[in-house]
Amino acid sequence: MRYIETNPLRAQLVEHPAEYLWSSYTANAQGTNSSLIQKHPVYLSLDNDNNNRLKNYRDLFQQHINEELLEDIRNSLNQELVLGRSNFKDKIDQITSRQTRRAKAGRPKVEDERGVYIVNY
Repeated sequence: MRYIETNPLRAQLVEHPAEYLWSSYTANAQGTNSSLIQKHPVYLSLDNDNNNRLKNYRDLFQQHINEELLEDIRNSLNQELVLGRSNFKDKIDQITSRQTRRAKAGRPKVEDERGVYIVNY
């Protein structure tokens, strides 16, 4: 949520997430009602009490997203890969039968009965 809500800041369109008109920040952090915004389960899990939830959401924005994490998020999005720990990726592999990790560089190995060898062209 922080990544999405702070995109307009990184693009230097606004100085605060609440200033961006198309953001859900005002609903999630300030309690503004909008028929366009549906509360996400992760957002709802911040607290059972609405006032505490609003405060907890605002508190998320007190911490900056470090450059390494930003790069990981961007790479995962651009390559349509899963972002998370290895055990989470393993579960997603099993559920979806899709690639969740970046493929190793180079050509795949070819195997036969005599052993493993690499085909060079």
